[in-house]
Amino acid sequence: MVDITSITSKKKYAEYFKTVMNFTNDTLGANTTASAVPQISISVNPLYVVISILVATLGAYTCFSLIQEVRYAKRVITKLIYIFLSCTSLSICSVWAMHFIGTICYSMAYTMDGKQVVVPMGFDAGLTFASAFAAWFLCLIGYAICSVQIFFPVVRKLSCCNILRIRYKSSTQTESISTDNAATSKPTVEKVQIRNSLKNVLNWVTPTVDDLICVVEGNEFKPHIIQVLFSAIFVSGGFLVMHFVGMLATKYQFVSCHLDVGVVAAACVISIVASVGAILISFHIPDGSIQVLLACVAAGLVCSMHYVGMTAGHYHYNPLEKNISRGAQLSMDQVALSVMIAAGATSFFMLLVSSMVSSKRRDMTRLNNKLKIEKEKNRLIMANVRQNVSTLNEMVDRIANEEYQTRKVMNMIYEPICVIDQSGVVIKSNTSFNNMTGMNDESNISACLLDLNDVSEVFKNNITIKSRLQTAFKGVLTVDVQCSVEDSGRSPFCIMFLKDSEGSSNLQKELSMRTACDIDNILSDPDALEKFQLFLRRESCEEPLLFLIDVKRYEKCSIPVERLNIQNEIIANYLTLGSEKQLNLPSQELQKTVKKASGGLCQVDLFSQIVTSVKLMLRPNFKRYLSEKDIV
Repeated sequence: MVDITSITSKKKYAEYFKTVMNFTNDTLGANTTASAVPQISISVNPLYVVISILVATLGAYTCFSLIQEVRYAKRVITKLIYIFLSCTSLSICSVWAMHFIGTICYSMAYTMDGKQVVVPMGFDAGLTFASAFAAWFLCLIGYAICSVQIFFPVVRKLSCCNILRIRYKSSTQTESISTDNAATSKPTVEKVQIRNSLKNVLNWVTPTVDDLICVVEGNEFKPHIIQVLFSAIFVSGGFLVMHFVGMLATKYQFVSCHLDVGVVAAACVISIVASVGAILISFHIPDGSIQVLLACVAAGLVCSMHYVGMTAGHYHYNPLEKNISRGAQLSMDQVALSVMIAAGATSFFMLLVSSMVSSKRRDMTRLNNKLKIEKEKNRLIMANVRQNVSTLNEMVDRIANEEYQTRKVMNMIYEPICVIDQSGVVIKSNTSFNNMTGMNDESNISACLLDLNDVSEVFKNNITIKSRLQTAFKGVLTVDVQCSVEDSGRSPFCIMFLKDSEGSSNLQKELSMRTACDIDNILSDPDALEKFQLFLRRESCEEPLLFLIDVKRYEKCSIPVERLNIQNEIIANYLTLGSEKQLNLPSQELQKTVKKASGGLCQVDLFSQIVTSVKLMLRPNFKRYLSEKDIV
């Protein structure tokens, strides 16, 4: 038997055709001519074509549904089972079953003696099952390449513990962070790494909805483009091997076939495109209704590869081709029934397994939708909060501007003015009032400086009353108060214009005299300082005044080295426990002050806090000193 596929030249084909004609003349009679050689006619059953497309679509959708479970599986054996089932669904249920159903849809016939003879068709059992195994094995290798991270050995997992790991490294250390205090007392840590680490910790302490959605959606691994290409080579190779081995498994009586190389190349290109599309859909498209459409697209590509590959075969009548199959023979009806039953049963089994495990995915999808709703609510709440904060900032700026304008107008008035509430607390005051009381603006605000017999008497419009005003030294001045009450809608307040009842000159003179008797003024007056120092020496409490004198000298010094020496001298003489001039202050306050002063770098206000305490401690002595001088 001569195979027509081995004929390459026209001369050999003519010799082969002559041999066939001689055989035909001997068989059918001498009157048969070359014009009586039967021509092969091919017809297609559209029902089988539709069935093949449906089978391919069902298998592709089952494959895409099962491969999604790999993202949620935690055990390796579970992932391998899902990969095995998905490859079986794609290679056997989709491609292999579609191929043989699409092959059965072709029927051939030729006309002999005016009668149309249907060409008997059978299948080689060995090649049929070999084509199925080739498609399944190569498809399994391709999906394994995309499922295992060959090019990325470290698998990225969504773990809550990884977020809490703070990774920073000192520039003075080489490998690890030492626990020795001497080695890690002042590590120079890179600020950017610490900032990012702290940001991760803070983000996990208060997780956002986006973090929860990422955890719910599972592993988001997507294969590299190199993995996709290598996998597409194996999968497309499996499709092509299955297709052309399946064509060899199909046997026709009295018919030989040879292939068109160009059409075969086109089928190879379509197979590669279909493989790349199937892999991208499997690993990049989330589960959902869109997979139905994508499964139809993948099935269309696979069917296009099959039917384009079928058109590559050119069939010729060959009376020497008498045997349908050289091995075990399967009839067309047997193969059609077997393929349909296998495809239907396998697809039903795949869908059953997919529906059993899809409940978890549905729960996660439901939770994901709830989280997205909460995220939208939080976004709206945050937008409302930002709007309210912006409005509040505008109101604060407007109030601050109005307060500035009010204070500016009040400071332009020569007479002392203050604003009090119903309890007598000063809310606002101008510069003249501050000078009269001998206190700064901060001490006036929220301080009850008015010694009023009846505050309710003040809250009367356009009246003048006699009142007493406390000064910085607790002295009492009798003043005339012109009151003007304003109602703000929430709580009324009183604007008080203060005037000296005995004359402005006497009041200013008395205030000037009392201001001159301040401790700060005494420290700046050498004569007054000497007298006050003698007074304290008689009372055996000279150390606080000496401390204030040294601090004054420390503040006036402009040379850093000398200022540092004075600083150490003050700490040693007045702030060290057991020293001869130790201040009579609590030990905790002394230790706190020494710690702050030791870490200071010669600041001018280094001892400001303890100076305030010392002045308060000297206040009783200073009052007795003023009493002896007949000032108070």
